[in-house]
Amino acid sequence: MPMMPDNTTCLNCRQCCRGKGLVYLNHDDEVRAAQYLRMERRDFVKEYCKRSDNWMVLKSKEALDCVFLEKEGCRIYPARPEQCRKFPVNWPYPVTNEDCPHS
Repeated sequence: MPMMPDNTTCLNCRQCCRGKGLVYLNHDDEVRAAQYLRMERRDFVKEYCKRSDNWMVLKSKEALDCVFLEKEGCRIYPARPEQCRKFPVNWPYPVTNEDCPHS
């Protein structure tokens, strides 16, 4: 199982990919994910991103799950955004047990 930035072991429960919250993207996140999906950055942004208070964020599915969350896990896991790589460190809202069993 992968180690998380706070030195706990990720349980792969995927709770961090579900429900409330936004995943904020920087330019490098957009480029990395687009390359992984073999897309142009502008096409990636058009299809998978939206603006929120002057920030680029990932779109969510109807149930507020991450647009890249699939039954098997994250569709872009090797190229996931920096915010996801660092979860639960520096998450933009307080992380509760509901979000992550390690919190």
